[in-house]
Amino acid sequence: MAIRLEDDEPADVQLAPLIDCVFLLIAFFLVATTLRLARREVPVALPASSSADAAPDAAAVQVVAVDREGRLSLDGEAVDAAGLRERLCAAARRDPAARVRIDGDRAAPLQSVVDALDACRLAGLSDVGIQSRSDGPSGSSGPAP
Repeated sequence: MAIRLEDDEPADVQLAPLIDCVFLLIAFFLVATTLRLARREVPVALPASSSADAAPDAAAVQVVAVDREGRLSLDGEAVDAAGLRERLCAAARRDPAARVRIDGDRAAPLQSVVDALDACRLAGLSDVGIQSRSDGPSGSSGPAP
């Protein structure tokens, strides 16, 4: 009696390990995207205000930060005054009603904050706000310094 050693069934591709790899990739990119949004803010010591309101949703606002040396950054990336104006003009072309928030350090030179305001105005953006931290019972809980 002859014993048949070869297998007639075709080889199967196992999908379970491939699906596991896809889910791991999705989880990685979700975490990486979340961390990118968290680094968007530049740490500045905001001045106090007794009438400060709660900050709007940070994802819908472009953040211009002015640190204590007067350096500008847009959404966490360092820019000079001309670069800031170019990027704000591009944002205004995409969405004329775009919101901009200026976070100025309390020790920042006033001229740097005015330069940021000028860049917004020259770009045609009118929904511009300046953030401060809450320092009184009437203000809501704003960001801490």
